[in-house]
Amino acid sequence: MRGFRYVLKIFKLQSGVLESKPLVSDLILAQSESPSSFEETQMQVSISHSRLIQTQRAAFLVLVFSASACQPQDVTPGLWLSGEVVEHIVDDWAFTDDIEEIFIQTKTWYFLPHSTTIWCAEMNGELYIGSYADEKKHWENNVVRNPAARLRIAGKLYDVTVTPVTNAQATTEIDAQYTKKYNMEEVFGKNLPTWWYYRISQRK
Repeated sequence: MRGFRYVLKIFKLQSGVLESKPLVSDLILAQSESPSSFEETQMQVSISHSRLIQTQRAAFLVLVFSASACQPQDVTPGLWLSGEVVEHIVDDWAFTDDIEEIFIQTKTWYFLPHSTTIWCAEMNGELYIGSYADEKKHWENNVVRNPAARLRIAGKLYDVTVTPVTNAQATTEIDAQYTKKYNMEEVFGKNLPTWWYYRISQRK
C-alpha cells in the first residue's frame, strides 16, 4: 500500500502538485521496512516513470501533427498557420490584388489558435478583410477580444492587428473594391449580403 502511495505521488510530482521531499522520505521508509518492499517500490517508480515519458512523447507527437496537418481548407477551420514569417514592413499591399483567398489565425479564449479562409481587398495600398452573415464569425469574435492576428498570404506569414472599419464612406469604398475583385452577384445573386470590414495594420 505504501508503494502504491509513492507511485501516486510520482504522478503528482510530475504534474507539479507536490514537492520532492515527501517522496524521498517515503523511499527511505520503504527501505527501512524491508529490502523487498524497497525493491518493489523502486520497480513501481521505474514503470510509472517509463509510462509517463511515453505519454509525454505521444502528446508531443500529437501536438506536432496538429500544428502541421490542421491547416484551414475551404470552409473547414484549422489551428496554426505554417509558412515563412515576413519581418519587413509592407508599404503597399497591391500584390494581393491577384490573390483571391488568404488565411487568418486568431487567438481564442481556450488558448488554441483558430484559423480560417477569408477574402481580402487592397485599397490605396492598404489591406482590408471582410466577413458577412447575420452573426459574427469565430475569427471576428476573437479579434474583438484580442486584435492581434496572423495572416498567411501566398505561403508567407504576416503578424498584424485587425481593426473594425466603422466609417460609412470607407465601408462603401471597400464594398466597391470587393465587388471589383470578386464577382459578388455570381456568388450571392442579386441580394448581396451586408459585409463588415476590417483594416489590417502590420505589427513590427
